[in-house]
Amino acid sequence: MPLNATKFNTSWLQKVDTDGTPVNRWLKQGAKPSSFVCTLCKSGDLYCGNKGWQSIECHMNNKKHRDNLKLIKENSTFIVQTEPNHTQAEPGYASSNNSMITLAPQTKNINFSDHVTRAETLWTMNAARQGYSYLSCDESDDLFRRMFPDSQIAQEFKMERTKLSYVVSHGLGPFFHRNLVEDIKQCERFVLCFDEQKNYQNNKQLDIFLKYWSMKNQGVVTRYYKSVLLGHAPAHVIRDSIVNSFRTDGIDIKRLLMIGRDNPNVNKTVEKLIDQELKKVGGELLKVGSCHIHVIHNAFKSGTTTSHWDVQDFCIDLWSWFHISPARKEDFVKLAEALNEAVEKNILYFVCTRWVLPAQWEILNEYFLVYLPENAKAQIKSNKKYNSIKSYLSSNVSRTRLLFISYLCRVVFDKFLTFFQKNSPMIHLLYEELSNLYRIVLLSFLTSEYVGNKQGNDLLLIDPKLSEKQLNDKQIRIGEETRKSLTLLSKDEKEEFFRDVRNIFQSIAFYLKSNLPLNNLFLRDLKIFGPSYRSDPESIDAIIRIGRFVPCLLSSNEIDLLSNEWLMYSTEMIDDSWIIKRKYKGLQEQEHIEYHEIDYYWNKVLSIVVVNGHPKYPTLSKLVKNILIMSHGNADVERGFSINGNILTEERSLLSEK
Repeated sequence: MPLNATKFNTSWLQKVDTDGTPVNRWLKQGAKPSSFVCTLCKSGDLYCGNKGWQSIECHMNNKKHRDNLKLIKENSTFIVQTEPNHTQAEPGYASSNNSMITLAPQTKNINFSDHVTRAETLWTMNAARQGYSYLSCDESDDLFRRMFPDSQIAQEFKMERTKLSYVVSHGLGPFFHRNLVEDIKQCERFVLCFDEQKNYQNNKQLDIFLKYWSMKNQGVVTRYYKSVLLGHAPAHVIRDSIVNSFRTDGIDIKRLLMIGRDNPNVNKTVEKLIDQELKKVGGELLKVGSCHIHVIHNAFKSGTTTSHWDVQDFCIDLWSWFHISPARKEDFVKLAEALNEAVEKNILYFVCTRWVLPAQWEILNEYFLVYLPENAKAQIKSNKKYNSIKSYLSSNVSRTRLLFISYLCRVVFDKFLTFFQKNSPMIHLLYEELSNLYRIVLLSFLTSEYVGNKQGNDLLLIDPKLSEKQLNDKQIRIGEETRKSLTLLSKDEKEEFFRDVRNIFQSIAFYLKSNLPLNNLFLRDLKIFGPSYRSDPESIDAIIRIGRFVPCLLSSNEIDLLSNEWLMYSTEMIDDSWIIKRKYKGLQEQEHIEYHEIDYYWNKVLSIVVVNGHPKYPTLSKLVKNILIMSHGNADVERGFSINGNILTEERSLLSEK
């Protein structure tokens, strides 16, 4: 090496190549003073000590470099921005199960080989997301070559079933899992949501999701963590699977805030066992009960099974009739399209909270009572299932009962169940919505004078069985279509119907009274995190109670600081754009307002800084971010099972056992 070797000159980065492309797109200084690196060609250190800039010119004129540069120019969409945008993401994005993946902290150009790898990776991600079978991807490379004959990337693309399987299992899976673990280690606390269900392989599948405030997304996210396949699944086995998974990934279990679960006793025991694990390391779980969506579902089930109307048996018979015969289903669809194109044609599998649409009633009557007797006499002769369905459809009482059940589901329960199956943070709304739902149930069959203006835990003082407080037959709320249908019933049938309706309402009310957390002061206090409550005079006491209630989160000194920060927040100038996402007019020119999710609003508030650049609300930030991650229901895990059921069919799961 010459003693006076030419050193890399940073002024060279201002030059352009022979095509006018700035060299700083690919030229970097090497590890040694007299070396340079070409990021486009992924070269190591190249020596420039003898010829200086001429060495760089020599490199930029070689064929490999020029081919790579040409590819970049022709495929500009492949220049990847890998640094996350630090402006606040929209809440629908921040609060979803999807999260932004950061590959590297800068914009970088990639060479031809990496373009091919990127294309193969994107195709693999799409195949996994859409649930394509591995076999269906076997001829994709040949297809792409025929579709894009002028693309060099398509010519080199190779992705068959074995490679696809390996990329998913050993590439994408570990990458996204590692990304999640890195993100979770940056948050203060996280919530564990889990549930288990038998899959097509006859194994208990334990799905685990984590909910936390993401530093990358600046909002609440719920992300799939892992699945564990079990044989027997007693509580201690589930506990060990969860704890060992955290230990393997280096996740500190002490930072676990709460467990989101449904109601079976085994899950209550799991919560108790994990709480014992936390107490061994000086932690403790926050406990607010089970999934409240399940509570509402079970209340509805409690009412409908009390009546002994056998509506469930009718719905199951109806589904089974079409499920076992594609020909029957085709005949029904053709008949339905001829009678009413707007009516839903599918007969969904029955569960105790899904009911046949009343709009299908007339079409079902036409199919079972007219079409089949005329066109399929041999098929229905001595058919017990047909006779059962025919008997039900021939009854005006049955139709009236179905109309009432539909009213109950549509008017009383649907709003709550639909609203709280979202994955955005909604814990601050839970108490008030539960209270409103219970109040609606009570007002459906009790006098308004008795219910009065009671809210929350005051509603628990009401006795649903007091006969003198019941609404009479004309006043009890059964729905307009149900009341019209009563004209077809005899006097005795009407009396029996109203007696059953009261029993249904009372059964629902007693179940809700026994299981709703309306006497939970902590859940009631959480409403203050809504923007409209920030100036509420009672909010200052509520924020202190909340800070004290969350175990092991705030120190005594931080609780003292909390009240001062809340007072400052209550007088803060809040921009309306932090609350309102957009205003628009509906089809009939009525005004509508779409609001931001609550984590978007709080991220804006907690981003306020004082003159020295420090956060204005550091203690409040710590509390708010760990309240908004609280689970309001277990819908995310249930949704995961539904996705699995659509992708992992019985035939596909059997292949893994061969």
